[in-house]
Amino acid sequence: MTGFRWVLVAGLLSAGFVAGAAETLPAEVSAAFDQAVMVEDAEEFAGSYTSVTASMVQKPNGKSRHETEMVIGVERSADGAARRKLVKLIRDGEDLAEKHREDIEAPDDRSSGDEDEGDGLDFVAPWGEDIDRYVFDPPSTQGSKVIQSFRPDPEQDDDVGLASGQLSWHRETLDPISASLEVVKPPKPLKSMRVLLEFERRGGVVYVTRMVTDGLASVLLMKREFHVDVHWTDIEPRQAES
Repeated sequence: MTGFRWVLVAGLLSAGFVAGAAETLPAEVSAAFDQAVMVEDAEEFAGSYTSVTASMVQKPNGKSRHETEMVIGVERSADGAARRKLVKLIRDGEDLAEKHREDIEAPDDRSSGDEDEGDGLDFVAPWGEDIDRYVFDPPSTQGSKVIQSFRPDPEQDDDVGLASGQLSWHRETLDPISASLEVVKPPKPLKSMRVLLEFERRGGVVYVTRMVTDGLASVLLMKREFHVDVHWTDIEPRQAES
């Protein structure tokens, strides 16, 4: 019997069926996170929305603290051009809306070819085409929610932008709920960065409806802590023309 048990254990090890075997994110869940729409991405979204931002910057000792509140209404046409209406801009209690309205509401010049490329994120997402750069723990269920932790593949953990954290999604629908990430090696000039994404389904589409970013930036001898909390509300996709 002893010999048989060792043969069985060896077989299970080679097949990867014992505790500690490599896990991955379910393919359907990975696709759901990957297909979630960020309304500020001109390649993904045409329509209208409101962007509500609360931000803070300060020295690590809490001095030189500055707080900003900004609300902007956006209408994006099918060709990607956006019209913006500044609703609110307050910095350290001072209303600066009229002072900065012209710059913020200036129309896009997409004909110049200078628009930003990529998704604007400073981390490598643990889903979609980069999923193989991560390893995952077994998922756990909490009520109607499934949670799964992730971290960089040990062979790639020196790569810039890889993160560790947790994903959560609805057990029945597989719709994303949240992604919490801490970047292991942030891009310069960041020294640390943590990101929280929240998702909601609106009709037949899952949107990123909130992104919170915390971190520390360092340029030469200047260091600043920052916190940026952005909500996207009043999301109305543009109706396709018949």
